[in-house]
Amino acid sequence: MARVAIDPHMFGELWFNVAVDELIKSGSVRFAYSGIPKEGMELSKRRDAMRFFKQVGDIKRRDDAHEETCRRFWEALLIEPAWDRHKKVCDDAHLFSLVRTLPTEFVFSKDIRIAKCRDCLNGKVEAGYLRFALISSEALFRKRKKDIMS
Repeated sequence: MARVAIDPHMFGELWFNVAVDELIKSGSVRFAYSGIPKEGMELSKRRDAMRFFKQVGDIKRRDDAHEETCRRFWEALLIEPAWDRHKKVCDDAHLFSLVRTLPTEFVFSKDIRIAKCRDCLNGKVEAGYLRFALISSEALFRKRKKDIMS
């Protein structure tokens, strides 16, 4: 069963609205949630994302990270020199800390800088922050759909 993290901004993408329905219907996907303030702030801007995370919680398909652990990893990442050096492409510490707290194979985000950031951090931070595939488009989703839903 795969675990995915979803950047709340994805809910504004038309292709993603179809994809997320497929993810829910598959029954073999779990959804990671950090609960840290940065995620809460982003969710507050997207009511559809807030409803989604409540829905998957109600159907027992949401995996909630230990908030304090996630926050600790987030804070550690923000003071990492490699993070600071690459801050033009690295601004989603909440997603990286979520992946570090709850091993998450796939991250859905339209911000492709996340992949560039991951590459910049490779070998400079704990590998647990970096073990995910970025799904940023419908084409990537279709390509990896079998892996995600298996």
